Amino acid sequence: MRPRARHRHPWPARDEAPGLPDRAVGRGHAREKGLKQFFRFCLVGALGFVTDFGVLYAVVKGLGLGPTSGRIVSFLVAATVTWKVNRHFTFVKQDAGSVREWLQYLTFTGVGGFINVAVYQTWLWFTDHSTLNLFLGVVAGSAVALMFNFVISKRAVFAERRAVQ
Repeated sequence: MRPRARHRHPWPARDEAPGLPDRAVGRGHAREKGLKQFFRFCLVGALGFVTDFGVLYAVVKGLGLGPTSGRIVSFLVAATVTWKVNRHFTFVKQDAGSVREWLQYLTFTGVGGFINVAVYQTWLWFTDHSTLNLFLGVVAGSAVALMFNFVISKRAVFAERRAVQ
C-alpha cells in the first residue's frame, strides 16, 4: 500500500485493493474505463446530433437542397465529425486515422441508423401513433442503436490492434 506516500494514509490507494486478486482489480479498472468511454461516446453523439441538424438546416434552407439529399450530406458531415472526435476523445487514438477506418465507421454508423429506424417502426407496428408512442419509439430506437454503435466502435472500429508475433 502506497510505499512512497508522503503522508501515511490508512486507506489503500485507488488502484490497490487489499485481499483481492489482481484480476479482480483489473476488471474494476476496465469497467470504469468502459463507463467513461460510454459517457464520452454519448457526449460525442450529442455533438453529432447538433452537427447533423445544423448542416441539414443549412443545406436545405441555405443551399436549397431537398430534405433527402440534405439529410445525406448532413449525415456524412456529422458522421465524419463524430468519427474524428470519438477517435481522439472517446477512444484516445493518437494517429490521424485512415480512410479505411473512416469508411468502416460510416458503414457501421449507417447500420446503427438502420437499426434505429427498424426499432422505431417495430414499436409503431405494435402501438397506436399517439405522441407518446412516437416519442417512445424514437427513444427505443435511439437506445438500441446507441448500444450497437458503441459496442461496434469499441470492438471493431477503434479496437486496440495487437501485433501478431
